[in-house]
Amino acid sequence: SNQLSVDNGVVVMNCRRWPLMIDPQLQAGKWIKSMCEGKGKLRVTRLSDPGWIKVLEQSIINGLGLVIEDLAESLDPALT
Repeated sequence: SNQLSVDNGVVVMNCRRWPLMIDPQLQAGKWIKSMCEGKGKLRVTRLSDPGWIKVLEQSIINGLGLVIEDLAESLDPALT
């Protein structure tokens, strides 16, 4: 673990809203998934998945965490 990863973890765990993790080495994705593994509290999707909007809706309704992987520089209007 490096200091930047530790600092990012502190920010993610203490933010008031949702964090945006820019994760070119995929470390943050693995970390957040391992924290929620087996608890059924995290959904993972991509904007390229045909049913991503349904996954988003169900995550909000059920109070689940949601990781949207492989985002481009511009976001779908449904996310803004």
